[in-house]
Amino acid sequence: MKKQCLIAIFTLFLINIVQGQQIDVSVLYSSSSAKQFKNNWAYDLKYNHFIKKNRIGLSFRHYFYNTKYDDIYLSTEDGVSKYIEIYEPQNRRIALNLIYSYTLVENEKSNLYVGCNVGLNYFHLKGEKTRIENGFINGGNFKYNYRINNRLGLGFLIEYEISKIFSEKISTSIMINPELTAFEKIGMLGGYDPWLIDWLNFSIGLKYRFTD
Repeated sequence: MKKQCLIAIFTLFLINIVQGQQIDVSVLYSSSSAKQFKNNWAYDLKYNHFIKKNRIGLSFRHYFYNTKYDDIYLSTEDGVSKYIEIYEPQNRRIALNLIYSYTLVENEKSNLYVGCNVGLNYFHLKGEKTRIENGFINGGNFKYNYRINNRLGLGFLIEYEISKIFSEKISTSIMINPELTAFEKIGMLGGYDPWLIDWLNFSIGLKYRFTD
């Protein structure tokens, strides 16, 4: 899935370089309400098309989550013993988003955008965990590797852009982008993963505009 997404996005960018209006490359810092995806980095590739004060974009984001964490929860078998697990993850998330934003403030050298995004998320959870013996629960070291695909995500954004950096067609921007994505399926029993995950993304981007 990862290779297919990369090929599709790269092909889209190549097609739109001649006809397109703006390419945006960003570095992104992300935090979330889920332990599996805490406080890590990502890159974001976007193509933006302008229609008067409206901007429509396609975005490919690739997140890296390698922050160590622990997880403690009661056993459903006896209600007394506790699972005590320490995770060393190499988790990944790919997000494909359609983005709409409106130029709220437009000046000669700066712009302020507000908007929203909707898209699909693909999670790859991989790593090692150490389980500490407790009560009737045996300890040990375990590896895990599984995927969760096609999870819907929604968000809104506020972006401030400074125009004409180095040249007339290059600009830079900072953006705040809170999101909410589905994760575990609603109604699933016996699991400890959240149904929904809150995200807060901060990004710094460099843009190149092909047309005026």
